Amino acid sequence: MATSTLDVEAHVLPTQLRLRHHAQSTITRLHTLPRKHPIWDALSRAHRRRNNLGLYARFPLAGVLKIMDLERLREIEMIDLAPLPPWRPETFSKIEIEPHQESAMERAEAARSASDIVVYSDASGRQGRLGATATTLNDSTETTESLQIHVGPMDRWSVHVAELLGICILSISSTALPSSDGV
Repeated sequence: MATSTLDVEAHVLPTQLRLRHHAQSTITRLHTLPRKHPIWDALSRAHRRRNNLGLYARFPLAGVLKIMDLERLREIEMIDLAPLPPWRPETFSKIEIEPHQESAMERAEAARSASDIVVYSDASGRQGRLGATATTLNDSTETTESLQIHVGPMDRWSVHVAELLGICILSISSTALPSSDGV
């Protein structure tokens, strides 16, 4: 009784709940490993045994899996720690910086006609702070999506990273939110 009162006063979960939480976190982390990882043999056995009945000793992983939602575990992103081969295709096909506005506009028009999506980005600093913007245009050169963000102090972020953050956040927000014209 004194231990449970102490747990409440210290805002600490009871031991059984803390153990369950750690076990569930471990199972979740294990599900992010690639399917070829050796731990998947044990996880597969645990998945098969989770609904077994009887008085025999339970496989510990199966006991934890019994209280977890397997559908949500299947949705977890797999993290492959294997290094990528150096001959893989690059993420960005081209990053171009033109010194003159006229040639930049010509190249931008050529890129828009050759690609499905072209994102324009820019970043700059002011008073020690860094900001970025990213935008996409439709075929009529009207802005379809645009984003301005504050990135942080200039001594911690570069202009190039700020531009990439703008592109990344724009692409995430455009896939997560419905477009303004309802399409």
